[in-house]
Amino acid sequence: RLSATHLLRLINEILDLSKIEAGKMDIVREATPLTDVLTDIMNSGAPLATLNGNRLIIEVDSDRTLALTDGFRLRQCLLNLVSNACKFTENGEITIGLNMAETADNQRWFDISVQDTGIGISEEQILRLFRPFSQADGSTTRKYGGTGLGLALTRELVQLLGGDVSVTSEVDVGSKFTIRIPALGLD
Repeated sequence: RLSATHLLRLINEILDLSKIEAGKMDIVREATPLTDVLTDIMNSGAPLATLNGNRLIIEVDSDRTLALTDGFRLRQCLLNLVSNACKFTENGEITIGLNMAETADNQRWFDISVQDTGIGISEEQILRLFRPFSQADGSTTRKYGGTGLGLALTRELVQLLGGDVSVTSEVDVGSKFTIRIPALGLD
């Protein structure tokens, strides 16, 4: 069953990347309460967190949480980040954060972060993270598994949503991935 689930996820990621490259990925933007998205991610991610003895935490630092986005695709991206955080963290914490940021030119954005207390990623490894079929290094792949498609797909999808994804990390301390999507003032 685990192998079948892994194979299905791999096939879906390859198909999604192919749709994006062909310009055929449908993005359905609708009013999406981000707190609902985070609750869904918390419910889906809790079993993953428990596998390695991790604690999953949500921190919302904004009164405004309504975005015009594709909630399904945003969930897909966040679940990928939470899944990775749970996989690379043992007996630690994964914190999902939501806050609103404003740029110097008064544009408002939602920053949704997934921060862990896991193994971390070196600066050299970060340069390869968002390339398809690329992972931090061979030893990581052997120990933790994976295909190297999840982060590439996440970046592509978030860019289709009008945003981007970034990462900061320190080896043996943890990593923080942040998805930034436009806040369009619907609430």
